[in-house]
Amino acid sequence: MKVLVCVDHSEASKTVVQKAGSLLRSQSGDEIVLFHVAEFLPEFLLSDRPEGGMTSHSLAERWAARAKSDGEALLASAKDSVVGAGLAAEAVQTKLQLIDCRPESKKVAAALAIIGEMQAGSYDLVVIGRRGASDLSLSLIGGVAEKVLREAHGRSVLVID
Repeated sequence: MKVLVCVDHSEASKTVVQKAGSLLRSQSGDEIVLFHVAEFLPEFLLSDRPEGGMTSHSLAERWAARAKSDGEALLASAKDSVVGAGLAAEAVQTKLQLIDCRPESKKVAAALAIIGEMQAGSYDLVVIGRRGASDLSLSLIGGVAEKVLREAHGRSVLVID
């Protein structure tokens, strides 16, 4: 079975990784891909926020480098967690996708990146966390998870709270 485990910087994501590790540790022959989408601001938005001696291009590159570095550290930690739960290290891959987006479109951009990976990778199972920002969201699925569910045609999706 090929499993896509979506990882971000939220507390819910830590639970996703722990649950995925415990559920999959007894399975042999599985391929697990830990996937993180790192968002950064496009260069044109940074032209309004100049820093001394920096162009908007160099500032955008610095933001992208930080997003990549933070994402790589997050994926390494998630891999350590699932390997610690009993999965074979060679069965666990990590993938990082860098995307530029406006702050107001981060959730849509992240969902589209996950959907693209889900479809391109021919995954049997997608594991994702349900997040919410308000008390009303306790009974609803978060925006990213909902978008992934809508596009999961023929795939199983495990949404972890």
